[in-house]
Amino acid sequence: PAAAVEVAAAGTLGSATVTVQLDLSRVLAAAFAQSGYNVYVAARVPGRQIGRADAVFFVKTAASGWQLLSLPIAAYLQNAAESSANQRVVIEVVRDTNISALIGTEIYVGYGTSDTEMLQAQRYRGVYIIN
Repeated sequence: PAAAVEVAAAGTLGSATVTVQLDLSRVLAAAFAQSGYNVYVAARVPGRQIGRADAVFFVKTAASGWQLLSLPIAAYLQNAAESSANQRVVIEVVRDTNISALIGTEIYVGYGTSDTEMLQAQRYRGVYIIN
């Protein structure tokens, strides 16, 4: 739900910081209490911005940063349970970065027990468009 996500964007296109805060206590179902869940972060970059015919998806992991999407989709956060202390996840999309070449890029956040389950259950949504 929209109430579970807060986006903060600061700076200019030449030097921007964008963060997303996800309040997991507002999105998790009781079923996740036992099995844990993963949080996924992706960006859909318009092809024209990177010299390609089609849009390209990237994913962000906490350890490796942004990388091309591949299957299975790499998680930003793994195996957190509903009762864990980590109920508010702060995702730094970019920090002090020139994003002028990323106009039209949409940032997505999703969650699920796996990437397949997240996609099938449609537990993801666009949270920010760079413009």
